[in-house]
Amino acid sequence: MSDIGWISIHRKLGKHWIWEGKPFSYGQAWIDILLECNHSKHKILIKKSLVTATRGQSLNSLKTWATRWGWSVRNVRTFFKLLIKDKMIDTQSVGVTTRLTVCNYSEYQDKRHASDTQPVPQVTRTRHASDTQVTTNNNDNNGNNDNNVNKSKRFTPPSLDEIIALFIEKQSTKIEAEKFFYFYESKNWMVGKNKMKSWKASVGGWIARNKSEETASVGYKSTLE
Repeated sequence: MSDIGWISIHRKLGKHWIWEGKPFSYGQAWIDILLECNHSKHKILIKKSLVTATRGQSLNSLKTWATRWGWSVRNVRTFFKLLIKDKMIDTQSVGVTTRLTVCNYSEYQDKRHASDTQPVPQVTRTRHASDTQVTTNNNDNNGNNDNNVNKSKRFTPPSLDEIIALFIEKQSTKIEAEKFFYFYESKNWMVGKNKMKSWKASVGGWIARNKSEETASVGYKSTLE
C-alpha cells in the first residue's frame, strides 16, 4: 500500500452502518477523533457552563468517547496517553468535560504536499469544502466556454406573432409577415445552405427587397406610360 498522499473523509461516515460495529479498533478510534473535531471555532453549553472549542478540538467527555467506541473509560484514558506520547493529541480538563486538541490538525485537513500534485501539467486539483474536484486545463476550459457560446448562439425559430409584430414595427404589413413566416418555415429556416442566424435581420432584408421591387415596378410602369 502506498504511504504517499492523503484522502478526504466525509463526516457522514460517522453515521454510516459500517461505523456502528463495536468495539472500535485504535485506527478507527483515531479516525473518529478527526471526524469529531471542530472545523471552526464555536462555543458549547455543557452543564450550564459555556466552553469554547477552536478548530481541531473536541469537547467530548471520556465517557462520551467510551460510549462511541464501545470501550471502558479506562481504555479511553490508556489510548489517549498513547496518542499524547506520540504527540498526536493533547488533552486538558476544563471542569465539566475534557478538551481534546489534535496536534497539527491542518496536516489532516488543509495542507497540500508536493507529492500530492498531479505530475501531468494538463490536470489540476481544486479543493472544495464538501468534495475534491478534478478540473481540466485552461485549453479545455476555453473549449467549454466556446461550446457555451455556440449553444447561446443557436438559432431559435420565432413565432408568427413575433414576426407580425416586427413587420408592423417596420411599417410593413401582416400579409408580408405571414409570407415571410411560411416561406422560411417551409425551408426549415435555412438561408441557402446555412441555418438562419438572425431572423430579425432577415426580416429587414425581406422588407428592403420588397421596397426595391416595388420601386422597380413603379419605374417600369412609368416607362411604359
